[in-house]
Amino acid sequence: MEKDLNRRSFLKLAGTAVSVATFGSYTTTLQAKRAKKKKPNILFVMLDDLGKEWVETCGSEESLTPTVDKLAAEGMQFVNAYSMPQCTPTRVTLLTGRYPFNHGWINHWDVPRWGKGCHFDWKHNISFGNVMKSAGYATAAAGKWQINDFRVTPDAMVKHGFDDYCMWTGYEGDNPPSAERYWNPYINTKDGSKTYKDKFGADVFTDYLIDFMKRKKDKPMMMYFPMCLPHGPLTTTPSAPNVSEKYEMHRAMVRYTDHCLKRLVDTLDDLGIRDNTIVIWTTDNGTAKSLSAMRNGRLVRGGKTLTTENGICAPFIVNCPGLIPAGVKTETLTDFTDMLPTFAELGGAKIPKDAKLDGVSIAKVILGKKKDSSRKWTLAMGSHGGTVDQDGWVVPIHVFRDRVLRDKRFKLFVGTDRKPEGLYDVVKDPAEKNNLVNSKDKAAVAAKKKFMAVVDKMPKVDAAPKYDKLSAQPWDIKIEEKKSERDSMNNYALRTCTRAKAILFVLLVTAVCLPAFAGDAAKTNIVLIMADDVSPDLYGCYGNELVSTPNIDKMAKEGVMFRTAWASAICAPSRALITTGRYGSTTGVYQNAMWLKDASKRLYVDNKSFGKMVKDAGYATAIAGKWHCGAVAPYKESVGFDEYCLWETTKAVSLLEGSPKYKNMYDGDGEWPRFWQPCIIKNHKLVKTGANDFGPDIFTEFICDFIERNKDKPFLAYYPMVAPHGTREGVSTTPLRGKVGEMGKSDSPEENEARFRALNEYIDVCVGRIVKKVESLGLLDNTLIIFCADNGTGVTAKNRGVERGSHVPFVAFGADVKKRGATDELMDFSDVLPTLVDYAGGDFGDYKPDGKSLKPFLSGKTNKHKQWIYSCIATSQLLRTKDYMLEVVNPILGMPKGRFYHTGNNRFGKGYELVNDEKEHAKARKKFDKILKQFPPLTKDNPFWESKRGQVYWKEIMDPKYAKKHLHNHSDYQFYEE
Repeated sequence: MEKDLNRRSFLKLAGTAVSVATFGSYTTTLQAKRAKKKKPNILFVMLDDLGKEWVETCGSEESLTPTVDKLAAEGMQFVNAYSMPQCTPTRVTLLTGRYPFNHGWINHWDVPRWGKGCHFDWKHNISFGNVMKSAGYATAAAGKWQINDFRVTPDAMVKHGFDDYCMWTGYEGDNPPSAERYWNPYINTKDGSKTYKDKFGADVFTDYLIDFMKRKKDKPMMMYFPMCLPHGPLTTTPSAPNVSEKYEMHRAMVRYTDHCLKRLVDTLDDLGIRDNTIVIWTTDNGTAKSLSAMRNGRLVRGGKTLTTENGICAPFIVNCPGLIPAGVKTETLTDFTDMLPTFAELGGAKIPKDAKLDGVSIAKVILGKKKDSSRKWTLAMGSHGGTVDQDGWVVPIHVFRDRVLRDKRFKLFVGTDRKPEGLYDVVKDPAEKNNLVNSKDKAAVAAKKKFMAVVDKMPKVDAAPKYDKLSAQPWDIKIEEKKSERDSMNNYALRTCTRAKAILFVLLVTAVCLPAFAGDAAKTNIVLIMADDVSPDLYGCYGNELVSTPNIDKMAKEGVMFRTAWASAICAPSRALITTGRYGSTTGVYQNAMWLKDASKRLYVDNKSFGKMVKDAGYATAIAGKWHCGAVAPYKESVGFDEYCLWETTKAVSLLEGSPKYKNMYDGDGEWPRFWQPCIIKNHKLVKTGANDFGPDIFTEFICDFIERNKDKPFLAYYPMVAPHGTREGVSTTPLRGKVGEMGKSDSPEENEARFRALNEYIDVCVGRIVKKVESLGLLDNTLIIFCADNGTGVTAKNRGVERGSHVPFVAFGADVKKRGATDELMDFSDVLPTLVDYAGGDFGDYKPDGKSLKPFLSGKTNKHKQWIYSCIATSQLLRTKDYMLEVVNPILGMPKGRFYHTGNNRFGKGYELVNDEKEHAKARKKFDKILKQFPPLTKDNPFWESKRGQVYWKEIMDPKYAKKHLHNHSDYQFYEE
């Protein structure tokens, strides 16, 4: 059984609660009061992305849902109700009464957005709408649908049994207005689709249902309200128009769900039908992973997409005064397959004879006629995005999808190989930390045996979605068209993420609670952390809901987060730019394979390093992680780092004193891995690493140790990370997710995506450790901490001549940094050297960086920084102001003028307008051309192309495939016209 309500909730509900002991007698009284039988109305309300940790009656320490809490106190609360872990599978399971392995919608598929002919086909799928309509019910649906594209099947709602409807179909590909579900929502009714200007979506849906009630109050009504709230994007609400901080926006959205529910319940009262309307309130899956809340004294991170309890054990409340027993908390097992047979029994509807349902009715439990249902277990299945086969049919990612089965005590995780991977006593171990799969405990052994007997009876091959394929549409997006049996997803990895929750919680509490003391040093300490290959949209503070990065998010909130910061689009030129403060047109570093003017050897002869300049200002200096910035080592005098701890090649190891040998126990990243049992040299000595040693831990520990040893004098710690860059085989696991030592051998794109997210979460853990160290030494008020990345994410951005290639996260926090949060001021990596030297009080002498110090802006002395930013990657140039952007200026590849966009106040590629030849924007373009004269583009007659390396690279860029990739956005990032 779940833990009791917290004290505040208990006192609030005690006056109305009815104990389970009086359940039977109370029910008899209720039934005696009902003089006549009438089909009950049903209002089924399902929120989008909300776990129990945000619902007070379920133990949350938030107070956001008073209407829900009152319904629970005066009705029935199911503590063991299962949904699926993601939107689409839950919706189809709810509508059909069948599990995903039978109805086929195992993986998430956003039909209006992805297309490919897939749709929830009424000819192949039963729906509770049609079942209830056949029993004489007036049926209505309002809210989020997502499983049909109304442009292609405009009568879909009627075919599914809902004659009245007011729906947000989901984001429709190639139709930007349809993305809006909150302010100015794009909604479909019988009159078609349109934008409701200046309206809030939740109000439009609620008003529609209220009108439906008034029109149909004399008939039995089946009302389905799958809310859009509180799913991202985070937004303001009519009740909280001025909130801006992430958690406050989420809280406001949750409060507004309760406000809408109250309006519906009040209407039922006003119409005199409240005591004949069964209200069911639940959610489709757990909260987004970027959000956490306290529940029953424990910090619970959102579990959307996970099959841990925070992802699938949904709040589930049933209420109807005089019909449903009050104050009952039941352990009855139920999941969303039970809803269709339950609705049918409540409404006296006949289920078609050919319907093969997986669910069982819980109507008698709801009405108080039984204490329990016949169900012995519930089930949920893994999710994430779907895929298509070579013929264009939507198919499951796995032949047998991973799943969990649960009874009232035990829960079994079953992998894609049909084998048990984890067993947990969720009553004693709600955080699912103690794996009992190999336990000899009799109860655990019996539970595993029981569950596996159920699994053995399941189909060996999961069904694919059933539908008559529709014709291709111009807005269908490209998706990997490959159907194959994937390797088993490591479910252990999902469960070991619970350890991450504990670590992140400690770091978060530390960051909030430890007092910060000003350091005695007059000069500002500097910590510069740079991730490897990751775009800003992979972090919570930049709007990502799937990745939990509380430490970086806190820095962004309490410091400055640049929405538009540019580096170069690949490692070497970015590292040269950040260390020298000069663009590639000055240094000669254009791409990993393009080092002009012998720049590899002369980079720190012809230019200065911030390490050297800050060291000359009296600082202790250190570097850890990945160098990749020329032939000159960072510990050389010209570069300026006193200490180092670097990922290195076996060749570099062989040159050390004594010629030590590095032997890798894992087959990953060639001979010199950066993650598990990494090849690391620390201050001229090979670090002895073992099977369980993880590179980022070693580098982070080195940085923390360096800070502590130099706490009494100014220091500069530069940490160019090795994560989340992939290995030569793929993506590494982390100590928080996955099997130790795996560095990219998974054949599952889904698993690799999950690993990549986990690597970014581990980056946040490392950042938290460093921040914690600085705080514990009382140095935060005198330490500038910067977090950024060297270029965009590998496949979708890296080495592309478009904005996404160069667009990186950049957050500044700590010493003298004014709390601004997100800013629209522009910066690029040429600004880093002058900023660090400025903070260090260093001497520029006659050295002229291309950038400008950020210190006046960060400290609040000015609210402006600079008017334009620039980037060059390989043979392409990019230039930006706040209102305009120019990308892929590339004479060599046939784009001498590039593409010119009017961006206005838009960012992240959304809402950009291509204005190449429009006279209205000619003046702005003229200014861009004037600025570009400072940076002559590379041409075919450059001497570099005559060199041996130049000839090799020339052959590469002349391949049409290179131009197609380099000059354009990835297919997953088509937000603006090219």
